[in-house]
Amino acid sequence: MLWNPGKRVAKVLWDAWLSIQYLTTEGVPASRLPLSGAYMVLLNLASRQPLQNRAVLRQFCIVRSTGFDNRIPEPLFVSLFHPPEVMQAAPRANRASAAIMT
Repeated sequence: MLWNPGKRVAKVLWDAWLSIQYLTTEGVPASRLPLSGAYMVLLNLASRQPLQNRAVLRQFCIVRSTGFDNRIPEPLFVSLFHPPEVMQAAPRANRASAAIMT
């Protein structure tokens, strides 16, 4: 059996996105999504990325992209704005998650 730990972050992202989709199709109001575990996971991953310049807020977005053509990525979900201190105590992300989030 082969094990690829680098795929774990991608799996977490995919599962969190599926949970967000499920919650929205079940009629959960957008105002309650930030209280969900899936949103918190995505915020945690985004918060572990280095801040750019003098950023005062942080936001993440889930987009659809084929990666094989010149189409513009389609935004599927856009988070609220969060102050960078939200997850300040969290350890830094590993390179695999940084590559996925950029």
